[in-house]
Amino acid sequence: MSGHGEERRERRLDPGARAGPVQRFAADLRALRESVGCPTYQAMGQNLPFSATALSQAAPGGQHSALAVTLAYVGF
Repeated sequence: MSGHGEERRERRLDPGARAGPVQRFAADLRALRESVGCPTYQAMGQNLPFSATALSQAAPGGQHSALAVTLAYVGF
């Protein structure tokens, strides 16, 4: 279990040719986050109207996230 202020390591995504559109989109979201220094979801949540949990759930690629959450994630 992670301590306060630590984040769990994210599950690896394979955005290759066999991945579906949701997984490729999730990989793009992660790449975008990495391109701005890989802020924690907690830090992102302090500057956005969504919780760290909502933001972290946009990244795994298992399901579609709400449009508003995705737009906030991209706009961070």
